[in-house]
Amino acid sequence: MEQIELTAEKRTVIGKQVKQLRREGWVPAVLYGANVKSIPLQVEAGQAERVVSTAGRSQLIGVRVGKKKPVQALVRDLQRDPIRRHLLHIDLYQVDMEQEITAEVRLVFVGESPPVQERLGILVQGRNTIEIQCLPGDLVDALEVDLGDLTEVEQQLTV
Repeated sequence: MEQIELTAEKRTVIGKQVKQLRREGWVPAVLYGANVKSIPLQVEAGQAERVVSTAGRSQLIGVRVGKKKPVQALVRDLQRDPIRRHLLHIDLYQVDMEQEITAEVRLVFVGESPPVQERLGILVQGRNTIEIQCLPGDLVDALEVDLGDLTEVEQQLTV
């Protein structure tokens, strides 16, 4: 998996003044983590959108602040404008590569259940994501679930 990198600058504008920052094409962000002091950041809006859409919330991002060496982080939270859907704020969690983390990973359903194909039943999907715990370097973008194993009506896969 290719490393995704996000270039950021330290942010001095805070509070309600970030509206001006957004008008200038920046997205406010914060980088925080265990045993790490929080750093307010600003990220170019176009790059932020590309990185968030590519990485989601379960892929490590190399966050480069200024000319410093990139640190590994996950998107923990993001806020979007409810109407225009553009990014308003990003929370980045700096991970310790030696310590386990908990993350939501999306489920990708592959194949088709024979009873569903034959129209003997319908597929009821209860989850789109699953919470996993692992070292940051072992994180996966998605987990595949093979529906071909569901060969009878009323059969189920559980977690």
